[in-house]
Amino acid sequence: MGLFVLYAIAIAALIWYTLFYLPFPELTRHFGFALNIVQYGFLSLLSFLVYRQARAFRSVFFQFWIAFAVATLSAPVVYHCMYVWGWKGGVAAFTVVTIVTHGFITWTICKILLHYVFRDEKRWVINVLSAVVVLPLYLWLFWPYWWSPLKLLDLPTGTDVSTLHRPVQDHFIVVNIVSLVLLLAFFWHKFRTDRPIGVYADALLYWFGGWILVETVELIAQIHRPELLNITQWAIAVVATGMLVTLILRLRFKSQSIAQYYESQLLSNDPDIGRRVGFFDRLVLWLFFDPQKVGKRIYLDTEHKKLQVKRTSSRVHRRPNKV
Repeated sequence: MGLFVLYAIAIAALIWYTLFYLPFPELTRHFGFALNIVQYGFLSLLSFLVYRQARAFRSVFFQFWIAFAVATLSAPVVYHCMYVWGWKGGVAAFTVVTIVTHGFITWTICKILLHYVFRDEKRWVINVLSAVVVLPLYLWLFWPYWWSPLKLLDLPTGTDVSTLHRPVQDHFIVVNIVSLVLLLAFFWHKFRTDRPIGVYADALLYWFGGWILVETVELIAQIHRPELLNITQWAIAVVATGMLVTLILRLRFKSQSIAQYYESQLLSNDPDIGRRVGFFDRLVLWLFFDPQKVGKRIYLDTEHKKLQVKRTSSRVHRRPNKV
């Protein structure tokens, strides 16, 4: 819990520094941008908390924790470099940071896919395979901008601020499409094998795909007008809100007990059950459960295909401590 508190303080300090300390009034004027920074911070925080508490498929939430942490750091790093080193420093920082951020997004999806397909392999094997897929792609597409970002200023598009980063953004479209294809491959393999991963992880991946899709549409449409760009930021904010709700639900209903809870509460007439279900309980049942399959195929963050309801006696006898 202490590590979580320290992490929360660090995220809050980072958000305060970006939104209120750095002298960029246009950042706070466009509320959508500020909201995205705050949401990324909370997403990173909640993903970290879920990762600490999860028992099954922790790698999914670990990858999201890293991806959202990088997304949270991206804006503060760019605006800090612009504040310290001026406009050229901001151009260089924006180019490198966006390349790194998109790289982590692709790496996150690739690693989740490989971990799901080769779930019995060791972690270092999954990391090596993910690096083999992602690193050559980024080294090829973003050469030489990832080590010399100011070369963008020497191109014909470097004369206009609205087209300055267009060569890099065209490659972002490619890597976003690759990320979406990897995500589709994950769901296709999941539906074919019908192996459990958990509805919360599923929902998080759906929202994550929506996040990438919104950004891809923005890049393809070459949106430069501030009001339209703000609309896309609000769309991303809606998607981020969906991810926040998913993580909050995951924290509210623990992984190994939620299926047992709903099986006993909603489908049992046991008089010993004192709590009666309400609207929210029935909503969760309607969204996440098939009552005809309860007890047989409930896939909620558990590696077992069948869950049994186990009731513990009110009297729990503890063994005496050994001296």
